[in-house]
Amino acid sequence: MLKKTIAREYHRQSVGMYLLIGLAAFSFLKGEEHVQLATLFMSRAELLAIIVIAWGLHVLKTSLFFVKLMQQPSYEFLFDVALFPENKKWLELLKMQISLNIVFLSYAIFMLFIGIQQGQWLSVSILVVVNFVYILLPVLLKNKLLHHPASFNRKNAIFSISLPKIALAKWLFFPVFLLKKEPVYLLLQKLFAAVMITGIAYAYPSDDFDERLLKLGLFLVASGYFTLTQHFQSFYENNMLFSRNLPISVGSVFGGYIMNGIIFTLPELFLFVSYLPEDVSLFVILDTYFYVLAAAVFWQVAAFWIDMQNANMNTFLFVGHAVLVIVLMFKVPLAILAVLLFFISFWQLRKHYYNFEAVNN
Repeated sequence: MLKKTIAREYHRQSVGMYLLIGLAAFSFLKGEEHVQLATLFMSRAELLAIIVIAWGLHVLKTSLFFVKLMQQPSYEFLFDVALFPENKKWLELLKMQISLNIVFLSYAIFMLFIGIQQGQWLSVSILVVVNFVYILLPVLLKNKLLHHPASFNRKNAIFSISLPKIALAKWLFFPVFLLKKEPVYLLLQKLFAAVMITGIAYAYPSDDFDERLLKLGLFLVASGYFTLTQHFQSFYENNMLFSRNLPISVGSVFGGYIMNGIIFTLPELFLFVSYLPEDVSLFVILDTYFYVLAAAVFWQVAAFWIDMQNANMNTFLFVGHAVLVIVLMFKVPLAILAVLLFFISFWQLRKHYYNFEAVNN
């Protein structure tokens, strides 16, 4: 029951990210290169530690999703799981957690086989223990929570950051919201961007695709911003609906979203410039960052007119991104796509800004 409700809903909402990760993985690496990468992870303690931390963040994210879902009245019937016979209850919790972990658990099994073949027994042991802990601890936590329904109504400050109460410029509202309310999402998103940027920077000198590799990597980083939509929608519906009654033009609102995008993408810009090969021209830097910024703005505005919960929309976005990857291979400047995104964003904002209705408030 828990697997078919909690886990299935989580995977449904995350299908776009899974497709993006798959697109990123198979755009750059061939089968034998995946084996070489897994071998590298198993032979380097610091790289294995990064993988373990990333998996831990994913477990934390799914646990927060569980808490958030159980706070909704439509999921209150799941508290009856606590009344199940012990064996059935633990089996339900175990199946749910394995399903939630299945994405990185599958890759862990692949790494496990590579480690056994290479004789990396310490790394193999670490993998086994870590994945056992990442299943057992969340199961114990969720069992405790199911037996104490009142705990879901308490504001949990562990996963939010307390900042001093000072007057903020309006373009800092959304970045501060992400920092305070969604730090796990923000960390995972920036971790994905950091892995992509450092990976393409190191692969660039030995690759045959010249600056197209850099553009493709930043394109995939920008594609990862599609998850920004649901967080911006939550921010807007719960904090900013009143702003439509203020004498502020749509152009000014759009300018604020551009400022949001600049602040949100500063870490990516810093990483890109820091790891940039010396022979890359300034045009390539501006070309790629202009697109990254346009994507950040687009996915904010998308909250007003795109239903990200629609499975067909996720399929459309995946196919669209796959087509654009092929287009990039023909050295089409990203700036052209950026201008198109800015135009669509402003057009749709003017069309939907005053007609948008909150559904989760």
